[in-house]
Amino acid sequence: METQKDEWDQPPHTGSEVDTSSSHIVTAGIAGAATALAALPLGPGSSVVAGALTPVITHLSVHAVDRLQEQIMGRRENVLRTAATHSEVSLEELFARINMSDSNLLAFGTVMDAAARTTNKRKLRMLAHALSNLVITQSPESVDREPLMLAAIVDLDPLHVRLLSAIADPVDRGPNGATEARLAHKLGVEVRDAAVLQPLIRTLDRHGLIGQSTFGQPYDIFVAEREPSTAPDQVPAPPDDSSNAWKLTSFGRELLTRIEAADTDADSIEDH
Repeated sequence: METQKDEWDQPPHTGSEVDTSSSHIVTAGIAGAATALAALPLGPGSSVVAGALTPVITHLSVHAVDRLQEQIMGRRENVLRTAATHSEVSLEELFARINMSDSNLLAFGTVMDAAARTTNKRKLRMLAHALSNLVITQSPESVDREPLMLAAIVDLDPLHVRLLSAIADPVDRGPNGATEARLAHKLGVEVRDAAVLQPLIRTLDRHGLIGQSTFGQPYDIFVAEREPSTAPDQVPAPPDDSSNAWKLTSFGRELLTRIEAADTDADSIEDH
């Protein structure tokens, strides 16, 4: 069976590649503009790419910088095209909506910056859908909700999503929620790496995706305070699993629903 080439792996489109027979494909002029917008700066620290390096390092890094810029342009342009497809509008209409307000322009900039900083295809799809929801959906509810949803998507990495899914899984939570001890073992976090769990949890908590349901001892602190002579594989869970417990909020559940929608979208792209 012939394998279809992943569109996210295609090089950026140029004006000469545009099929003008479709009303949902941009004209050559708009395609060129889209590519130019996809070449936005890298964000903080972009002066390094602009040449703030010694001549020797600049010479050695030219190929890497060129490859990086090409990949970033490709991801940004594909996010824009996916956002237009998701909204069932042309790229012309998408950009018209983006230019309608300062808040839309800020959302556009946020999405483009985030697309430059990830290669995770699920996250790229989520960014595209978030941009579509922000600039196309103009309901009063979306004005308050969508910027918060975009902020959460930008901050989350695959391990955050795994943790959020584990907290939502009824198998992994008790009546008071999912304890940190259970979550650490669920994610395969070894005892000596227990400190990883708190930054993940605090990111989810900061975005209102989870809420603390019981107050116990943070699991990583329990591990850090174990007897030095105790081998990592001999460290038990806190007595009666009295580590902190967490539950999913309605906002967190909505984010998981959107992740599922992005994964099952007809135009979605599998992560490899």
